[in-house]
Amino acid sequence: MGNMKVSTRLSLGFGILIALLAMIVVLGLSRMSALNGSSQTLVDNGLPKVLDVAYRAVDNARVTRNIILLTDMKAMAANKETFDKNLALIEENMVYLEKHLNTAAEREHLKLVNDTRAPYVSLMNDVIKLGLENKNEEAAKLLYGERYATQAAHLGALRKFVDAERAKMEDEGKDAQRTFDSARTLMLVLGLIACVVSVALAVAITRGLARQLGGEPAYAASVARSIAEGNLMVEVETRAGDSSSLLAAMKVMRDSLVKVVATVRHGSESVASASQQIASGNHDLSGRTESQPSAIPMKAPIAAMVHSTARCGPASKSATRAGATPS
Repeated sequence: MGNMKVSTRLSLGFGILIALLAMIVVLGLSRMSALNGSSQTLVDNGLPKVLDVAYRAVDNARVTRNIILLTDMKAMAANKETFDKNLALIEENMVYLEKHLNTAAEREHLKLVNDTRAPYVSLMNDVIKLGLENKNEEAAKLLYGERYATQAAHLGALRKFVDAERAKMEDEGKDAQRTFDSARTLMLVLGLIACVVSVALAVAITRGLARQLGGEPAYAASVARSIAEGNLMVEVETRAGDSSSLLAAMKVMRDSLVKVVATVRHGSESVASASQQIASGNHDLSGRTESQPSAIPMKAPIAAMVHSTARCGPASKSATRAGATPS
């Protein structure tokens, strides 16, 4: 990881965090879907419909008894209307249950309710017919006669159906609670993992950058600025044993620049000293050159005498030879 680029490190760190967050989101959505399914199951549960069927079946038994007891035709007709309305709603609920119940146990209960409903409804219709004809005594005997067992059978089947649907709803509620508990636990665990990983990545990336820089970025920038401005006396603080960080490289660069400047300064001083010596030699040479013309007038007579002697020399030799010759 030490050789990775900063962008690669940051991308890797944020990528891991995003992956963890995505896992949490996916898990949350999955569990929410499961909870939604459980909630939908509760909504679609047959219990409300079965309860409504049971309530209207019992209400029809009450209405039938009212018709037997009443003598007012208007009141009896109102009760008959209630009876017919209850029958229509019961049929509607039974159709709904037929379509939505999907377990074998529920269908068995539904079949039992249907099997016992027809005899029960037939009994109620016969009793109501006698009641509307004011044959109350015959209606009462019919209601509480041999066929009375059909009412007990039908209401008993409805009671069992209600108990089964209530138990199923309680199981669905427990499943939903378990789903919620597991989702909460998993999300808490993943959240904790995400936090730990985030801290670990932040520490790793921070330490890696600090190790490469050798210190705080602001301090490194300050040192670089001082060196750029020509301040080679700036103190570069590095960690013990640090030889590869940016600050360590800047310290080496500063020391090298100090040596280069010292070498250049020494060379400049040598050049200056040599220049002074050359200037002094030039000055001496100039002084000697100026003294040469004053000696020329003194040497001129000597040169003339030498020249004259040179010219007279041959003539004297000729005269001497002539005087020596015999006449």
